[in-house]
Amino acid sequence: MSKILYIEAFYGGSHKNFADGLIKYSRHDFYLVTLPEKDWKWRIRSGALYLINEIKNPQDYDILFLPGMISLAELKAHWGSKCPKTLVYLHETQLSYPLPPGTTVDYQFYFTELNNALLADELVFNSHFHRDSYLQALSDLLDRVPEYSPRWTLEKVKNKARVLYPGVDIPLEELKADAMEELLSKSSSNPIPIIVWNHRWEYDKDPEMFFRVIRKVYHGGIPFKLVLLGENRQFIPQVFLYAKDRYGDDILHYGWAESRKEYLQFLLQGDICISTAIQENFGISMVEAAALGCFPLLPRRLSYPELTPLEWQDQILYNREEELLKKLKNLLLNPPCRETKKSICRYYSEHHWIRSIEEYDLLLDRLFVQ
Repeated sequence: MSKILYIEAFYGGSHKNFADGLIKYSRHDFYLVTLPEKDWKWRIRSGALYLINEIKNPQDYDILFLPGMISLAELKAHWGSKCPKTLVYLHETQLSYPLPPGTTVDYQFYFTELNNALLADELVFNSHFHRDSYLQALSDLLDRVPEYSPRWTLEKVKNKARVLYPGVDIPLEELKADAMEELLSKSSSNPIPIIVWNHRWEYDKDPEMFFRVIRKVYHGGIPFKLVLLGENRQFIPQVFLYAKDRYGDDILHYGWAESRKEYLQFLLQGDICISTAIQENFGISMVEAAALGCFPLLPRRLSYPELTPLEWQDQILYNREEELLKKLKNLLLNPPCRETKKSICRYYSEHHWIRSIEEYDLLLDRLFVQ
């Protein structure tokens, strides 16, 4: 069993869920050091300089587990031979992330990420889509270097990049056969279907498209209820304020769930979960919802096709907004049969940490003995 220093410089949301789940289910011994989920640009710029003064004994650990948002080059420069072997795990990469409206490129973040990838002893992406989109974006970046482009870095990163899906931590009792029957029967007991949104309230999840579709369903006279989950770190987008005023009593929940338990309870109540994301490297929220009984409707892009069972791709995936509207209307008027929902629940529940942790532990074992 290895002793692992886990540094999470952006401890919140999916980063927090991943760290907590990995540490909870792994057989290895983790020591978690965190910084709050805010000011990510300053985490990358100055987080390493802060932490080298806080972590006094890096040499006492066998492995450094680093999810990014911090400079590995700076840690290694200051720690020298005290720095353990390092596994870099990438939830997201700024290089392949769509720029927020009104912002300009800061190339230094891209090269900090590149140095992290080059210096890592193991480099792990959370989906094949994420790995491939990053490598393409890196190739494009290197093409923009005006002269003396370090193109050799692309092949080195490509050769060491591997993919491990993150686990999800959902109630184990819901995955048992008897409990699953009860779980699936609750949908038919909902007099009005419940549609779940469980994403951040930010531009990269495209809530405007989601609410355009909801508005068309509403004007079509098809009844539904809404559960609007998720966090907004800065301000509430106008489209959510409009929805709160427009749908009123049809909204069963609005905003951040007070606890993980409450969040999962809302997923258990839901019938349909929808993603309209323009950026998604894995999709933990959709996996959680689908594993707990919500029928997913997902764009046929990003990481979603590789996470969707082949036999259900035509029912789950959509190409355009009009297709999403058509499929949502059909689900509201003709709910899927129990066997269909059972098959989908079982498929997505395979991402539970108890089933995915072994790959992580084996990778850490190999790194330990290298």
